[in-house]
Amino acid sequence: MFSDLESKPFLGHPSGRTGVDSEQYQHRCVKPKGSLLSHASVLLLTSLFWLLVMFFTFPTPEDEPLTRALISTSPSYNVTSNRRKLTCGNSTDEAVKMGCKYDASLGGWLAAPCFDQYWVNDYLTDGSGTAFADKDLSQRMTHSEVLERGFY
Repeated sequence: MFSDLESKPFLGHPSGRTGVDSEQYQHRCVKPKGSLLSHASVLLLTSLFWLLVMFFTFPTPEDEPLTRALISTSPSYNVTSNRRKLTCGNSTDEAVKMGCKYDASLGGWLAAPCFDQYWVNDYLTDGSGTAFADKDLSQRMTHSEVLERGFY
């Protein structure tokens, strides 16, 4: 019925092979030394390449005095040299006395130079800054009511 070719598997299998073919197949499958050597050589060559790149791009000791001279002649500026700490105290009364303003978007008191009225107005007009006086969220509070309470 079936021809001899139809009963053979499509791909050859090592168990069906005999003699030299079988040994070559096994030798070809068990060959970790070659792949290990190729991976090691790629690692070595890549590392060597980057070492050479770093060697040629880093400044030499002769260039260092020139670099120091350029840095030392430029005027230094420390951003924190003229700083002063702005606080709003620990209570609403202290914050008001110190000239701080309540920021509804942050839910806290800010020093006047840090306060942005435009941002607060934008926050309050879009409805996301709604405050409530109760846990059931049934009694809405205006911004002035929040300021009178001193906390939210």
